[in-house]
Amino acid sequence: MQQSSEIAKPFLKWVGSKRFLSPEILPRLPAKIRTYYEPFLGGGAVFFALAAEERFEHAILSDDNAELVNLYEVIQTGSGRLMDLLRSFRSTEEEFYRIRADDAANRPRVYRAARTVYLNKAGFNGLYRVNKAGKFNVPWGKRENVTFFEEENIRACARALERASLHS
Repeated sequence: MQQSSEIAKPFLKWVGSKRFLSPEILPRLPAKIRTYYEPFLGGGAVFFALAAEERFEHAILSDDNAELVNLYEVIQTGSGRLMDLLRSFRSTEEEFYRIRADDAANRPRVYRAARTVYLNKAGFNGLYRVNKAGKFNVPWGKRENVTFFEEENIRACARALERASLHS
């Protein structure tokens, strides 16, 4: 059901990713799945691999990280503004710490989604970690040439998410 030659793949670097385990996991799952349940979505490696093979009718995706779920919802419902915001970000130490310090709780959903991608890509080693106060506390990754997204992949991810419901 993919509408272009681009196959959706994880767009975040996520600790605990199953990206490299997918070749071992996929053969152990049924060829056809009515409803696929993913309780720990993270980077979505297994979900995107199953979507590429059109192995499920519907997916119920969840994660305890509300900002991560918000990001997937923004991609699902309209990724254009997200990509526009990401194009405006720069990976500098000053900008990283400014965006990290921003209390985004009352900001628009699309800004929070862009912030999540930005912190994942510009932060150290793709970590997502918060302190006891719930504040993101990963240091800058010290990389200035960062690709925050690939447009065709984000669009492919949006298509894959059309048959999914998201929950936190």
